[in-house]
Amino acid sequence: MKRGDTHNFGKHVKNSGSKWLMKPRETFWEKLFLSKSSDFRAHLEEVLVDEPLMDYLPTLSFRDRLDHKHCTLVEKIVLKQVPIKQLEVDTEFLLEALGGLFAIMSWFGIGDLHKENIFFGKHASTDKIILTPVDIEFIFKKIYLPTDLGLLPHADPKLKDISGIKPLEWFIKNSTLKSKLAVIYAYLRVSHRLIKHSNSVTSTLKHTPGIMNAVIRSAPRHTMDYISFMKSGVSAKLIENKFAFIEEELVQIARGDVPYFFRTLKDSSIKFYSSSDLKKVSLVKNKLWIKSMTAGILQLDEIFHDKLRRQTLLEYGPLILAAYFIPADFIGKLRYRNMSLEVSARMIKIHYRNETNLKGPRSWPELSSPL
Repeated sequence: MKRGDTHNFGKHVKNSGSKWLMKPRETFWEKLFLSKSSDFRAHLEEVLVDEPLMDYLPTLSFRDRLDHKHCTLVEKIVLKQVPIKQLEVDTEFLLEALGGLFAIMSWFGIGDLHKENIFFGKHASTDKIILTPVDIEFIFKKIYLPTDLGLLPHADPKLKDISGIKPLEWFIKNSTLKSKLAVIYAYLRVSHRLIKHSNSVTSTLKHTPGIMNAVIRSAPRHTMDYISFMKSGVSAKLIENKFAFIEEELVQIARGDVPYFFRTLKDSSIKFYSSSDLKKVSLVKNKLWIKSMTAGILQLDEIFHDKLRRQTLLEYGPLILAAYFIPADFIGKLRYRNMSLEVSARMIKIHYRNETNLKGPRSWPELSSPL
């Protein structure tokens, strides 16, 4: 059975028996964060010991196809068909896990976290509650704010209903205001823990075999744009004229594929597969397009040390989460553990551990109305 979009000459994710998914691509980054045998995952668990997210983030088995380096069998995550209201969940623990997810995804520059790429629920075989990304292809982007992840509902109507937190919507809507503060608190706590251990985290990444040549997907526009254009039946010529698709996009659209472009940490040039066996690779030639695609590339040494990015994630990240999760009509003071907030009609102030003082506006144009 087909699962997900079609890329690279008609290839798509499909079931392989009852326990496995066959992904027709490299899964290096999913292995890095989710594999049982990942040294980086093991180190992340040491750094973030006792963090709720690490309790919810599963470890999976992966099997590489020896006959095809671009195919991997990935342990399938099957969720129990239980009404969301019947899940026995500690809401504050869950929302702290969500705050941790915002932090980790932001710092490592992981994007495209729409609702199809976030799994939340009770695992059918282990009965454990899980909260996890399931497709990690866009990574090491220079993400400056949590709004760039795809997790929060966007003000753009076509993107609002596909946000990554959609699976948790019922719990968020029905949680107390105090519980919602857990998201902000955990985002700050995980961020500070990652920075404290930034040298060892970066070193572990650098010593991961194959990391410099691993495929990192790049995209000039949202996948939904491609899909809507393809469904419309508009001719390639009209699409090119109206939507400014470049030749390398049109070639892939013409064969029924959602365009797939990639780079590596070692080589920032933007490439695409030009043969069905994925052995032939071609370069994107459009200079303006390449410039826009490579402008936001994050190198390993920059993950925690890019000054502007570090400032925005630490100072504006918590304020954006506060603006989203605190009801628009609330004015007053709040406290969650060793974090306190002062909320006025126009401003939010956050005090964390008597060492972090943040101040910012109540409204952010990128966000839709709070849940």
